Amino acid sequence: QRKDEVEVMEISQSGYVQMVARSLLFIGRKGKGRTARSPHTFLRIDVHQGVPPKFVIRPFIVEKLKNKWSSSAIKPFVIQNL
Repeated sequence: QRKDEVEVMEISQSGYVQMVARSLLFIGRKGKGRTARSPHTFLRIDVHQGVPPKFVIRPFIVEKLKNKWSSSAIKPFVIQNL
């Protein structure tokens, strides 16, 4: 897994660009040859109503091993009071 593209940028209607998130999650590669593991990660973000809103962050990992795709979830965490 590469460490690039760890920042999520937002562009306003006026063209102003700002970083809104940075990933600190890194799941590295393991093994060699046929047993090599090359995981890919993504986030699901659920936004719950309220003032302030509550964000439930659900990290996921998908990887292809021996020509089969598998997925797993990491324990979700909550962000609120921003």
